[in-house]
Amino acid sequence: MANMLLRLSLASFLTLILAAGCSTEDGERKGTSDTGTDGFDIILPDAGPVEDAGDTGDTSVDDIVEDTNTVEDVPVVEDTSDPPDTGDDTGDDTGDDTGGDDLPPPNGVAKFSNCSEKGGDRNIYDIQDPQCPDHISPEPTESPGVPISFKGVVVSAVFGDTTFVQEEAGGAYSGIAIFTHGIPPGEVKVGSRVDIEGSYSEYFGLSQIYLEEWTILSQGDGPQPFKVSHPAHIATEGEMSELFEGVLVRVETATTIHTKPDCPQDYGEFLVTGDLRVDDMGFLWDARLGDEFASITGPLTYTFENFKIEPRTMDDLSVTKKGGATSVSKCIESDCIVPDTATGDHSVVVSEIMADPFGNDTGQEWIELYNPGSEDISVDGWEIRDCGAQKYPLVGANLVVPAGGFLVVGANANPVTNGGVPVDVSYGDAFYLPNTFGAVILFDGTTAQAQVVDQARYSRFEPWEAFVTGHSIERISAQSDGSKPGSWKMGTEAYGTGENQGTPAKKNSAW
Repeated sequence: MANMLLRLSLASFLTLILAAGCSTEDGERKGTSDTGTDGFDIILPDAGPVEDAGDTGDTSVDDIVEDTNTVEDVPVVEDTSDPPDTGDDTGDDTGDDTGGDDLPPPNGVAKFSNCSEKGGDRNIYDIQDPQCPDHISPEPTESPGVPISFKGVVVSAVFGDTTFVQEEAGGAYSGIAIFTHGIPPGEVKVGSRVDIEGSYSEYFGLSQIYLEEWTILSQGDGPQPFKVSHPAHIATEGEMSELFEGVLVRVETATTIHTKPDCPQDYGEFLVTGDLRVDDMGFLWDARLGDEFASITGPLTYTFENFKIEPRTMDDLSVTKKGGATSVSKCIESDCIVPDTATGDHSVVVSEIMADPFGNDTGQEWIELYNPGSEDISVDGWEIRDCGAQKYPLVGANLVVPAGGFLVVGANANPVTNGGVPVDVSYGDAFYLPNTFGAVILFDGTTAQAQVVDQARYSRFEPWEAFVTGHSIERISAQSDGSKPGSWKMGTEAYGTGENQGTPAKKNSAW
């Protein structure tokens, strides 16, 4: 969808979806220029020169080992190579990604010296940087826009009807999108130095040039990507996103955290560390939760109210690990085996969930069941399911939830290795709790006719607030609707042998 170069509200987007098309399962686009429907094929550019010795951009899909087990909290890949000269004022990256809110500071700043002489020929910095003397204000939003010409800019990406160019000096405000509207690219490719004639406008918030003519001056290497200190800085609402719109950028040490951010629609986009979107204008990656990337490279663009990075080919995704084949995000609102209105009789409730403990999730996840009644209840023959295909049957003579008491079901029953959790039933690797969207639905049997007893859902995204790494989520009461965000509080009591907080096998702190 990104090749349409639109910045629309959700309502406007839904009215245009039939005309705009969407990604199909095989990765092709319907009704967009990405598939060559304008009369020519996509040119997938070369990835350009390797940035430094730490790059692993030549990783192929066949080289990647697929991990079909739990995918959360995968190890990070450390790049010990020397960073390239990125052209920013602050020098090399100034901090490490330590996780959580402790991010390295933004490392991209605008240089006033990149602006052209007032009254002279405008360059891309003049168009993008509001502080330049010849910046066009107010910015044109209607066709045909303002006539503009650029001299000797370098091509960084070619995607069907959209080409990205930038000034040789690079850095903040150096890039812009060119809408070619069917003009064949000819010999224009990554690394081409070109003169461009066209008209500039802000097309639904995206700066673009409507191409009239381009002239190839020479061929050479493509521009070096600007290495961003953290993916969050160029994500939607990031501190550097406006500065690097249209610029070839690179983020490092990223993990897939969401495979379908536009639930229930799927437009070939996925989220990585820092909530940065990765789109499929040039290459469609089959995203799985827990995918690890040493780096992701591509021009930064803005469409449908989000900034996103556009890998040009597979080489722009330096993949070090693939998530499990079934590890995909679920659309809780509309993509679940039961509706959220199926609340059950609450005879036994899912009272607490630890989905994302500190450190390695393996063996430390757990689910607490609570019996609010006055009589013991056996759950032998019952089943725990999620919104998708996961199922774990509860089988055993001792599976009794005492009146007013608890039964803890977890990945590991050994308190020495599970963080000190008193697990009554271990499901091993037969069930897992995703770190993005998740659900735990309790059924009174294992057949298709089994009835929902209770269901719990959780999410790391708004309007959910209780789900935080290292903390359980606790039901505020046995009668509350477990599918709603307001029914959960963050666990705050320390337990076990680590730093995790919650109340496994104990009364919830919210009660």
